Amino acid sequence: MPSNTSGVLNLNQTFLNDGGNYNTANGRYTAPSAGKYFFYGQAMSQSAAGGLYFEKNGVDLGAGTDYGYTPNASTVGSLAVILDLAATNYVTFNSVNTVYNNFIVFAGFKIY
Repeated sequence: MPSNTSGVLNLNQTFLNDGGNYNTANGRYTAPSAGKYFFYGQAMSQSAAGGLYFEKNGVDLGAGTDYGYTPNASTVGSLAVILDLAATNYVTFNSVNTVYNNFIVFAGFKIY
């Protein structure tokens, strides 16, 4: 079943959320302290067009990934980024179009 048209992809459950830094209500990962953070996102689109991107504090980072082109089929896109975050900065994973809610992965952690 498709979900999450465009914008922030909110995941309503987590597998590991030490410290509670990911908020399932608004889809935000909030940095608990300053440092370098790694983020990964993957989603399956309902259509063959569109793309995925990350936002930092509500601002598009200006880079993302296209789902590619597969006529009349669902397609998977993924991307990763390393960001320099201050304490309380937040990151969201976003889609340009409709994705399947049971095929979304969003992961983030502090490197150092």
